[in-house]
Amino acid sequence: MALARAWLLPALLIAGCFLLQVLDLEQTLRFDRRLIIEGAWWRILSANFVHLGWNHFALNMAGAALVFALFGPAVSAQEWVSVIVISSVAIALAVLTLNHEINWYVGLSGTLHGMFAYGAVAELRHARVFASLLLIGAAAKLGYEQLVGSLPGTAETVGGAVIVDAHLYGALAGLVLAILWRGYLTVRKRRASTRSA
Repeated sequence: MALARAWLLPALLIAGCFLLQVLDLEQTLRFDRRLIIEGAWWRILSANFVHLGWNHFALNMAGAALVFALFGPAVSAQEWVSVIVISSVAIALAVLTLNHEINWYVGLSGTLHGMFAYGAVAELRHARVFASLLLIGAAAKLGYEQLVGSLPGTAETVGGAVIVDAHLYGALAGLVLAILWRGYLTVRKRRASTRSA
């Protein structure tokens, strides 16, 4: 029962993205700079859950499964939902304000980077060395993407340009959320122990 509950959110996420892919809603829901400026604000969130094609979808869903497999036990469902929504919105707003050359994008990969960063920080409490190595690896990947570009073969696999800045924005959003949440929990714990003393 506990295992089924732990995989409910990832199953819902994957099923939701699958349904959007089957319904071919990429054009309707993607990030579109002009339409967002004209008032289609829902695209700031929805863009992250539609994909260029089935290869793009499959790659991102495999990434989602990996993130949940690595960090699922360390993060509550409520935290995951918050990270997914806040990271997705933060990415789109960052692209909207900082990347004027990008007129449209789709995909969950930026959000996945946010989830990965958040999960790795949460995992530091249980497996410090493992989580630290994962964070170093993620930082190296992001650094490579910023200096060189997307990983070899990625653009060909997904069928379009990879927005590497979305990965960076997502990772930063996840990292900031993790630090803020851990800080909040620490302060709350200290206050509780002070009251009980």
